[in-house]
Amino acid sequence: MKNKSICEILKALGLMVFVSALFSGCAFGNRKIDLVYPPQDYKQYAHDSAISKKIGIQKIALEVIDQRSGDLKYLGEVRNGFYMHTADVVTEQSVQAWVQKAFTIELQRSGFAVVSKDQAQAILKVTIDMVHCNAYWGYSADMMLRLSFVKGPKMGQVTKIEGFGSAGMNWGATNASYTESLAKALADSYYKAGNAFFSSASVVP
Repeated sequence: MKNKSICEILKALGLMVFVSALFSGCAFGNRKIDLVYPPQDYKQYAHDSAISKKIGIQKIALEVIDQRSGDLKYLGEVRNGFYMHTADVVTEQSVQAWVQKAFTIELQRSGFAVVSKDQAQAILKVTIDMVHCNAYWGYSADMMLRLSFVKGPKMGQVTKIEGFGSAGMNWGATNASYTESLAKALADSYYKAGNAFFSSASVVP
């Protein structure tokens, strides 16, 4: 009986070593990814197509500012089975342009007409404070944004939004899975903005 328990422990240890080696073997080399929007798995992010009507604003302009520090091409890290940082996740694309595109899509889905600043009833300012992705046993991505109106209701009132996304289990630190995780984090950010920011910005009496 005792020998059987020792064998089971050794088997478990052997499996752990095998899995760690598997993840270690695919964890080296920077991942250069594309920034896309919307995510492939999009149905979970419900949107309110009547936000524009509810808050009494039809024409809106968008101003996105990237205030992250350090290398703006850096997005996160790849880790092996021992949680060692073995590579970086980077992009040649503009994070500011990516967020601008995503918010334009989502504002239009919410009933707004996205126009130039001189035509707008309100100007929405989106400040990017953090974008980060990671992969260990699973993929994860986080974003921190600040939203405010520089023209329109409650000018100067800032709402902080943190979005999260995951493409699921990590089976090889693939570029596509980092891309999907980040797209989900951005979709989650707008979903939370609809609940937290726009709900308190009504100009309708």
